[in-house]
Amino acid sequence: MADVTDRIALVAGGSGLVGSALLPILLAAPLYSRVHALARRALPTDNPRLANRVVRFDAPLESQLKNLQCQDAFCCLGTTMKNAGSQAAFREVDHDLIIRFAKFALSAGAERLRTLRRRISICA
Repeated sequence: MADVTDRIALVAGGSGLVGSALLPILLAAPLYSRVHALARRALPTDNPRLANRVVRFDAPLESQLKNLQCQDAFCCLGTTMKNAGSQAAFREVDHDLIIRFAKFALSAGAERLRTLRRRISICA
């Protein structure tokens, strides 16, 4: 394996379907020396390069994550209409939280931001 670089990744939604699939990929990548995973609950993953940050996404991230820095940010936030229960609640997660995370990531030094969504593929 190549040497680990000094890049730091920031992942929002680390406990969800997409985030929990992304974390092992980032942790196995030699590109990152640290991966900060923001989640609503503690993650079952144990890795010395993983920093699990339990946060409230309905509160400002700046006050919960003082001095956090990153180069790459990955947004894995999302919900379904069924889980949200209303159009307003769906928009809060699938739009407003993503915008707030993007702004926070930029303030934390992110040079790149990727939004990852669940996709269903059918292979022929």
